[in-house]
Amino acid sequence: MHTQCGAIVPYKNRRKRRVYNTEYHRRKRIENPDKERKSRREWKAANPEVFRTWNKNNPEKKAKYARNANKKVKIFVLTAYSPQKRLKCSWKLCKVSDVDMLTLDHVNNDGYKHRDSRGRRIAGSRLYYQLRGLGYPLGYQTLCANHQLKKAILFLAKTRKYQ
Repeated sequence: MHTQCGAIVPYKNRRKRRVYNTEYHRRKRIENPDKERKSRREWKAANPEVFRTWNKNNPEKKAKYARNANKKVKIFVLTAYSPQKRLKCSWKLCKVSDVDMLTLDHVNNDGYKHRDSRGRRIAGSRLYYQLRGLGYPLGYQTLCANHQLKKAILFLAKTRKYQ
């Protein structure tokens, strides 16, 4: 055991200590996710300039992080609204499971009602985050792009707006 700044560290070797610390903090995050999340939120609120400068100096990394986070949320939401909670189209006999081809559909064709406080429509990643925050409410299904279009054509044909 090695002492550093009053704390006991099991390794004197820097490389071994770094591996140990990484594993220790990973376990800590897994065991106490709420406590860790709260701690990060408090630190971020107390040090906003750190994030502002990092965001300003690393726009590519920030964009890459946002793309990855948005893709993960899309997969979780589409899976939640898929049949048997498996990522695929909800249309009978359709086997499409490519996340880039799947979309979220309003079962009752009432997507036009989704507006924010300023009257702008809510779609894409904003809608996925909102649905996740609301606990995946009913009224949505996962459809592939082909069946989403087919459903729209059938709906318009039924209401005589499409010839």
